[in-house]
Amino acid sequence: MLLSHLENLHKQFDELGQDLQKVQKELAGDLRSVQKDYIRDVGELTSRVEFLEEFMREGLQELTRHNDALFSRVDQKIDRFRRETQEVTRGRDASSGSD
Repeated sequence: MLLSHLENLHKQFDELGQDLQKVQKELAGDLRSVQKDYIRDVGELTSRVEFLEEFMREGLQELTRHNDALFSRVDQKIDRFRRETQEVTRGRDASSGSD
């Protein structure tokens, strides 16, 4: 009777060992799948970050160009107003000198 119990235990241990091997194989496959997905996701995120960095850089460059153009236009207007003021001042001085 003891011998039959030992044989049953031996069979159960063998079955458990086989089950354990199946679970280990499944887990290894799952781990490889998760690792593959992780690497893919990191690659996608890297691409997105690079795109966003380029987008920001181009956006800042465009803002800088717009800002430079705006200040250039303002500078031109100030120069024009300065010239007109000088002409008016000269005209006033000339008319007050001829009086």
